[in-house]
Amino acid sequence: MTKEEKFTLAKLQAFTATDFEQYRERGEEARLRLSSAVIAALGLPDCWQIDCEHRQEWCGVHPVHLRLSHVSAPRVPIDIISPSHESPYWYGRLWFEDAGSVVWFYSADSFNPEAIRAMIARLDEYIRAGYTESNGLAAALRMGGHGV
Repeated sequence: MTKEEKFTLAKLQAFTATDFEQYRERGEEARLRLSSAVIAALGLPDCWQIDCEHRQEWCGVHPVHLRLSHVSAPRVPIDIISPSHESPYWYGRLWFEDAGSVVWFYSADSFNPEAIRAMIARLDEYIRAGYTESNGLAAALRMGGHGV
């Protein structure tokens, strides 16, 4: 893939863990373009602030590592992570207990923006209902059957 070549949804969905790793090996600029393509494909509402890892700020394990925060719950860290050498799956996770524990709210073997958006909408619903702290939101997800 060249610098000018664009990522399409079909390309992102066809990527394997190896493809993601090979793309990451091309450097920070390539990793940032890959993350930006995922962010664009997700098309999340403005209530979500999105940051992406490109210099191993969050351990550097996943080629695409997005960190989301809701404007009403800015201290609640929510990650969307791509397949990597450690796992062939896309995951959504919420950190709680001061980042000592995690609740997994999404897992899939290919990139599915609609399914991720649906789970993010569920998180938005819980946050708007008053679960604006990590521990409470994690408990609500688990009790509602939306997280493990």
